[in-house]
Amino acid sequence: LRLFRGKGYEGTSLRELAAACKMSVGSIYNYVGTKQDILYLIMEEFTVRPPDLRGELLKYYEKGEVAAALKEFIHQFFLISNRHQEYILFTYQEARHLGTDARSTIRKVADEDMAILEELLRLGMKTGEFVVNNPTVTAHSIISLAHMWAIRRRFLKDKCNIDEYIETVTDMILKSVTPLNKT
Repeated sequence: LRLFRGKGYEGTSLRELAAACKMSVGSIYNYVGTKQDILYLIMEEFTVRPPDLRGELLKYYEKGEVAAALKEFIHQFFLISNRHQEYILFTYQEARHLGTDARSTIRKVADEDMAILEELLRLGMKTGEFVVNNPTVTAHSIISLAHMWAIRRRFLKDKCNIDEYIETVTDMILKSVTPLNKT
């Protein structure tokens, strides 16, 4: 990841990758394959999510606590984004170099995140806990705010830590989706 981030995908040679891994170029071809396969393996690590996040969130809904479920999703997703800051930046910069299958895999995970968020927003709308004009756009905005920590962290680190960022953004999101008479 360090080489790709420093030199970009196009500027990094397979020979440099092999040297960084303390392997021969032949071993790289034998065990991994192409430079694009290495890029995919790096990006695949970012796609790992807690095993049953959706199930955990639905437990809140069963208790009638949709706002708590949304708050928990935001907390978990932002912590994941914090752990994978370099991968997020890297994905935004280099995903265009991935093949169709690799982009499809990353898109599938992003779609799963979006589906969970949209489902929570729609459940909240159904119970009257939330008022949302467009759940899809709102869900994309929440995902973007999580990624924004990775993208703008160098500017934000002197202003707040990840926990303060999560608290501030969660408060902003909940106020934006909660009806005025419920706040």
